[in-house]
Amino acid sequence: MVDPGESIDPDGDYMKLEVDCPLPDRCARHGRSADERRPLEIRFRPGLFGPEQASLRFVVLSLLWILVTAGYVRRKVTNPVAELHGEWPLCRRCLMSARVFRWIAAVFGLIGPVALYVILVGSRLGMGPELYEQARLVIAPGWFPSGLLIAGFAYLRSKAFVRCLPIKDDTLIMIRAHPAFEAALADLPSDA
Repeated sequence: MVDPGESIDPDGDYMKLEVDCPLPDRCARHGRSADERRPLEIRFRPGLFGPEQASLRFVVLSLLWILVTAGYVRRKVTNPVAELHGEWPLCRRCLMSARVFRWIAAVFGLIGPVALYVILVGSRLGMGPELYEQARLVIAPGWFPSGLLIAGFAYLRSKAFVRCLPIKDDTLIMIRAHPAFEAALADLPSDA
């Protein structure tokens, strides 16, 4: 299913993979007929069970691992080791979900600058101490770090149309797919 551009060796060289056959017109996540095809790049970073796709689970485990090892492996965790390129079929539900998560990321990303603007304008206009304290609380524990983390996770989720399992073999990437997508993939004529 994938064609290795460059092989990965145990020393950690970068691996570039490409989908070598056209995918069926079915959404991999929901099994519905595809409304659109989009080019998608999936990056893999070193994980506990082999190179893993960046996801919420991966980020949380990486942060815990960095905290436990006091940052010793930070560079190895954050540097990508592989990427997969392909044109993926997407259904309406996937496209709407991506749009919603991008809006969530934008809203949570902009809360802090808007609150900061309110504080700056309010200080010029003689804002009362209660209003100043509420706006400061929106920025300090509200937007930073909580709002920025939510914005980052929402943006990451908006780009995750396909979920991949950790890479076990140099040329085989397993994706979590709907049974209808698997059946449509099995029905495709093989060139070999």
